[in-house]
Amino acid sequence: MMKELTIGTRVYYTGDMANHAYFGTITGISRSKWGDHYEITPDADSDREPHSIPVLMFSETYSGNGSTRHVTEEAYKAYRTKQIAQMETEYKALLAR
Repeated sequence: MMKELTIGTRVYYTGDMANHAYFGTITGISRSKWGDHYEITPDADSDREPHSIPVLMFSETYSGNGSTRHVTEEAYKAYRTKQIAQMETEYKALLAR
């Protein structure tokens, strides 16, 4: 189970066929009989309005394949850094041939 995120945590949404990807911030946490939700405020450069996402829709790690749509910005950047390093290693190996 993922640890509970806190207000101020930066998040990333991967987007889908109908919605653009965006970065945002958790600006509230609501609890009701329908479960816990993170109130998300997208960054100003996004076309998205503030909205809530069920806590259970967040993943600890970003997979890069669409199966993990809501993650922390930190998880997204960790995945991206790893992918860039792998690409650089493969590119250098290709050039060394």
